[in-house]
Amino acid sequence: MKVLAIAKTLCKGGAAVGASNTINSLRAAGLEVVAFGAYETPKSCAMSAMRTTERIYERVFHNADTHCLQLWSPVFDLVRLYEQHRPDIVQLFDISGNTIDFRQLNDIPCPSVQRLSDFWPYHGAKHYNLAPPDPPSVADRLLRRMIFDGSGEPDAFVAPSQWLADVLTDRQPTVIRNAVTSAPGVTPRDRLGAKIRFGFISNPIDDPRKGLMSVPPVLTAFAAHAGPVALHLFGEGSDQTMTSTNCIEVVAHPPFKRDALATAFTNFDILLCPSKLDNSPNVMTEALAHAVPVVAQIGSGMDSYLEATFGALIDFDGRVEQGAAQIASLLRSYPAACKAALRFAMAELSPQKIGEEYKALYTALLVQRA
Repeated sequence: MKVLAIAKTLCKGGAAVGASNTINSLRAAGLEVVAFGAYETPKSCAMSAMRTTERIYERVFHNADTHCLQLWSPVFDLVRLYEQHRPDIVQLFDISGNTIDFRQLNDIPCPSVQRLSDFWPYHGAKHYNLAPPDPPSVADRLLRRMIFDGSGEPDAFVAPSQWLADVLTDRQPTVIRNAVTSAPGVTPRDRLGAKIRFGFISNPIDDPRKGLMSVPPVLTAFAAHAGPVALHLFGEGSDQTMTSTNCIEVVAHPPFKRDALATAFTNFDILLCPSKLDNSPNVMTEALAHAVPVVAQIGSGMDSYLEATFGALIDFDGRVEQGAAQIASLLRSYPAACKAALRFAMAELSPQKIGEEYKALYTALLVQRA
């Protein structure tokens, strides 16, 4: 089975990591994959200038979370790519930034599938609209007029979490979790130090969607019973966002590259993910693959990944004492939690397993199309 994979980028950002992990999973399941990223594809000077102009407009007049303007043809001609490669399946990822013409999905003879990272463009021009805006904004009207009017959609959708599938329930996504490759030689930790170390990763560190400001009240409540803790912040601006208190020692770290993941995870015992709008953050699956337990926001995409044996789902903005108690409970069996995190990543999130789930979806679509 041959798959044509198309994404806005395969190199930059969380969605790119998710796309690359999925492509690796497809290959692990024995599928042939030809992959293209719009950012990485050479373009004419005119197209590059128009893409830059579009993005400047979106950022200046709306925000970085918005894609709505098209001044030039999309980067990829989907029909031409199909004719060149003759795939059995077209697999789409984040295709904002005028990566494709949605209407051309009606012109290719093979099934198409989109792995969703967020709600764009189905809930409007912003990537994290939990519902279609009513009334639509200027950006939403531009999106409908220039990029997506609903006349062309993929044949099927994949949601990496039940949360995302529930929000986009009208598209009836199939839930297939994100894959992660467990690093060789990972050894689960067998003890905690005298001071519990928590980690938070975001770039930039103060991205409002990531929820850093929800962390201190919970850690303060935890420290009231367990003693002072350390909070390690990784990301741009981590040295300017938060200062230490009597019970929380803040340790700032600059952003790190992917080849330094293992080193970064050695700096803390528990990863904190307080975002309410995260579908399936890569740092969470990577933490599990490095045998690091995770405490995350309940009612988010992370519900699909964390189990009580190696994680805790809490409401960071709710009763902080209850959240602190759940963290304390997790830490009481910390060595076992570390082992369980690694086992889960290797068994449930392995590229081979995730690739087989995509392969089963593709097979069902091809049978329906026959």
